[in-house]
Amino acid sequence: MRASFEELLQPYPIEPGSLLPAIFNIFSLWRLTGQQQMTLLGLSNEKTLYN
Repeated sequence: MRASFEELLQPYPIEPGSLLPAIFNIFSLWRLTGQQQMTLLGLSNEKTLYN
């Protein structure tokens, strides 16, 4: 059996609905500012983070 490229990059399935809450929980634990969170998320517009 041959593995596809996508299967090799993702060794286990990630539930889309649980990923962002987990990321924001980590941000909270790290006590990141809004600007630091935006930087890590690759955002440049502050309104995008808070909408």
